[in-house]
Amino acid sequence: MISALDTASASVLALELDEEDSWFAGGSFTVFNGQNQGRLVKISSDGEHDISYLASGIGFDNSVLSILPLPNRKIIVGGNFKKFNGNVAPKITCLLENGMIDPAFNNSGSNNLVKTAALQTDGKIILGGNFTKYNDLTNNRIVRIFSDGEIDESLKTGDGFNGQVYTLAIQPDQKIIAAGAFTKYNGSTANTSRIVRILSDGTKDPDFNIGLGADGTIESVIIQLDGKILVGGHFKKFNDMPFAGLVRLNQDGSIDASFNIKEGFDKYVYAIALQSNKIIVGGSFLTFNKVSQKRILRLNSDGSLDATFQSGAGFSKGDVRAILVQPDDRILVGGSFSGTYNTIASSRLIRLLPSGLYDNSFVAPSNNMLFAMKFDEDYRLMIGGNFNSVSGISKHRIARLKLCVNTTAWDGISWSNGYPSAGKDVYFKESFPNLTTTNICGCTIEKGKTVTLLENNTLSIEFSYTGEGILVLENSASLYQDDDDIVNTGIVHVKRKTKPIIRFDLTYWSSPVADMKLFDFSPETLFDKYSWYDPIAGWKTNLYGSMTMASGRGYSIRAPQSFSTTERAIFKGVFKGIPNNGKIEVELIAADRFYLVGNPYPCAISADDFLTENEPKTKGALYFWTHNTPPRITIPGTNTYRYTNDDYAVYNLLGGVGTSSALSSGVSNDAPNGTIASGQAFFVKSNVTGFLEFKNSMKVRDKNTSFFRPAPNSQAKSVAEKHRFWLNIKNNDSEFKQILLGYATGASNSLDLNYDAEYLSSGMPLDFYSVIENKKLVIQGRELPFLESDSIAIGYKTTVSDNLKIEIDHKDDFFNDKPIFLIDKKLNKTHDISELPYQFDSEAGTFNDRFSIIYCNTTLRNNISDNLWKDILVSVKNHNIYIDSFAETIKEVVIFDVLGNQLYRKDQLETKRTSIENLFSSHQVLLVKVIFENGKSASKKVIF
Repeated sequence: MISALDTASASVLALELDEEDSWFAGGSFTVFNGQNQGRLVKISSDGEHDISYLASGIGFDNSVLSILPLPNRKIIVGGNFKKFNGNVAPKITCLLENGMIDPAFNNSGSNNLVKTAALQTDGKIILGGNFTKYNDLTNNRIVRIFSDGEIDESLKTGDGFNGQVYTLAIQPDQKIIAAGAFTKYNGSTANTSRIVRILSDGTKDPDFNIGLGADGTIESVIIQLDGKILVGGHFKKFNDMPFAGLVRLNQDGSIDASFNIKEGFDKYVYAIALQSNKIIVGGSFLTFNKVSQKRILRLNSDGSLDATFQSGAGFSKGDVRAILVQPDDRILVGGSFSGTYNTIASSRLIRLLPSGLYDNSFVAPSNNMLFAMKFDEDYRLMIGGNFNSVSGISKHRIARLKLCVNTTAWDGISWSNGYPSAGKDVYFKESFPNLTTTNICGCTIEKGKTVTLLENNTLSIEFSYTGEGILVLENSASLYQDDDDIVNTGIVHVKRKTKPIIRFDLTYWSSPVADMKLFDFSPETLFDKYSWYDPIAGWKTNLYGSMTMASGRGYSIRAPQSFSTTERAIFKGVFKGIPNNGKIEVELIAADRFYLVGNPYPCAISADDFLTENEPKTKGALYFWTHNTPPRITIPGTNTYRYTNDDYAVYNLLGGVGTSSALSSGVSNDAPNGTIASGQAFFVKSNVTGFLEFKNSMKVRDKNTSFFRPAPNSQAKSVAEKHRFWLNIKNNDSEFKQILLGYATGASNSLDLNYDAEYLSSGMPLDFYSVIENKKLVIQGRELPFLESDSIAIGYKTTVSDNLKIEIDHKDDFFNDKPIFLIDKKLNKTHDISELPYQFDSEAGTFNDRFSIIYCNTTLRNNISDNLWKDILVSVKNHNIYIDSFAETIKEVVIFDVLGNQLYRKDQLETKRTSIENLFSSHQVLLVKVIFENGKSASKKVIF
């Protein structure tokens, strides 16, 4: 009989029963049982709402069966799904820490479900399931891939398995144990009945002898610390001996005679986990050795029932599908159960105390089956299944839960339970002077005690920072919290250093703590040299620094009066207070106005995330004060010093430009590197009125360096495709200006808020910019795909006649083998600026149409184009793309849609004929770019 469910949101007009005794209900409703359903719903024979059927929403569109956290905080997810967040994800995908698809994970997926995944010590990943193809290549139910999704062809499995692989385990010696429903591996039936051990090259291990193996499907394999192997599943016999549901094997595959379960289980074993020296078993069974044990029990190491495990009546309904034991021996249990556990209501995910009693401190019910559970490296719990709600929050088939799994305390001599690490609540009962990078669950410092986090280290806390002590963050150290709802009560001292400055230098600051006064941060600054910026009236002075720094706002503070006017020194400031966390807003009271804002957190934030989250509230560029050049007297006969606008470094989604030329490392000196350090303030121009937002999702765990002085190779990596180069102009007096030009995903050839940045006009003798739609830009982004026929107008201004030099400062690798030409229209010259700088004489004036950038000599380009297209054919037939080259060898093929999104890329082809099959794309115009071994390329549009 079907159990009661919530009513539909409108009429039910039709009912049908299928061959599996499931009911289909159709009507005018869009919500059923509290879930978006779209007018058709499926209800199983036991009254469960089948939420995998036509359910709408974000997340996965079908079951998640396996979760594999990686050391880089990415997660490999496998299952029976086809899409994630509306994007194609055929049975497998890789998610970033923020829950988005990793665009670097290049795969066409599998043609059937991925049931299990295992990680080798070398970072390679073994996948098992019921697929016969992966990335469009034959791989029967097992494949090894690299972390980017590409197949590792060194694992040669031949014909693979003839039945589904349910579980995988990696031994310490990196041998692979695969188990499931198969009876054959690579054409052989010897020692392959439902379990086999494979060497690293894919050959069957001849030293693993299981005899007749299991007579039914194997669901779970666990390797004990002593190397023995626990095997659970549907079987009744193993090697023709009675072992109903569970057996333990020796390292050579033989049965361990010291493990005796006698009558065993009456039904299936789905999950096994080790708890200290005991064994937790879960499944669909109701009895063990003819004793009532409903769906969960604990065994002693010899296979006998542990009577001290207080599971009582067990689970009244449903199965246990996953078990995970915490470091403190508490037990997480997941599955399809929806009745009670030992008479306590339990819905698919619960936690038990080490004794087996229900842990009422953990409540996270889900509305449908849970198949997989794993801890990531920070001991956050990843769960996957067929649910679309956890704790009443919409989560479609995958979710991450925070929980503390252990505790440790410092008494001044030693730690009570090991050094602080992921998942631990940490208590400091005494001072600790040298804390280094660690991830912990919570942090409490007792009154009068001080804990010091050393420079360039990060303390990540999942929950709150509390206590009456003090946490000192040395310069460039970070306190990282990613939960917006966490409220801190503990005090921090955030130390920040400037680069060397003189007395007249100004620095823009933003407080990472609450209730910090300007004077308290820099008490030796002259009384009238504390300032803030009004977007309407401009700069305003705050006498004596009495103003409290508002979170998210920026302030200008001059160096201490004791500093020299000629000799530079480092200023050291300390922010003291409760660290800011969570969403912080700054009101934009008028459009087209500059606002001085700043990073409000005790860790760095991502400039890209800040710009993206606040689109289109800003003009898309950030302006950072560098005080790269000293102030100068601009009015003769006065004692008034002024700075120049040339000392603003600029950043947008394309990248950053500096105020001085490149270091030997190739990183532009003083150029923003994509992160905004703690304490850093900057200008942003509003596009509309509203509220500028800072969120925890913008935070960066490290890279909290002081005021965008990047170390070599410290630039923030972006997943968006970018191809860029930086141009400088210089005169004989060493005046300098820099611009950035590039091609990026999301940019267009018109004005873009986030990819084009207007330059700030200065009174200096030299200015430099690109021009588009009569706007002068310090940064200009262009659309992808990159076309060699593109051109960019370049302008400059000089107040005196001079000899000038235009040069490439540095460039991305994309342009290493591509010429960049500067066209001098006045002299009718084409100069390869990628080879040598271009020097020229100029009279005083503004010149907006003298120069342009192109990428090939026009005459040469025409000849190349004619020759290439005479000898190449690109055609489309039956939804496949065919490319034939009759002369040059094809090295690489890249396919873009009309928006510039890369749909396909394949390199190292070394062929004259290739085809692209099963390209996932709608009916549209595509751009096919062919790169040849000789470095030349050709692009052609096709209708797909």
